[in-house]
Amino acid sequence: MGDRVQIQQLVLNLIGNALDAMAREMTDSRRLTITARRNRGLAVIGVADTGPGLAADERGRIFEAFYSTKPRGMGMGLAISRSIVRAHGGEIRLLENEPRGCRFEISFPLFEPGPAPVSHAIATQAT
Repeated sequence: MGDRVQIQQLVLNLIGNALDAMAREMTDSRRLTITARRNRGLAVIGVADTGPGLAADERGRIFEAFYSTKPRGMGMGLAISRSIVRAHGGEIRLLENEPRGCRFEISFPLFEPGPAPVSHAIATQAT
């Protein structure tokens, strides 16, 4: 269960970042991969690119507000994305994408509906 608009904003931000990262790559070497799977009670979404990747010092700061690797970036996209993920009880991770690029993985707890609540009606008699 979650806010569809926020989840959409989150995924579109990651896709936009991946496309920006690959903008200078050769046409035939660009690859954007989006995955979704269930794993032990979690919904896991992955967004991977074949861009240049991030330097070690950038990796440690990538989710900080106002930190950007883009010349004209505001540095709010990944900070907001992390806030959305946390508000939904999830986690977001930056992983290596072999042989190059970045891979973001988001996991959310799945809502597992239980049995319907039992309604206890109290019967009254008119006297």
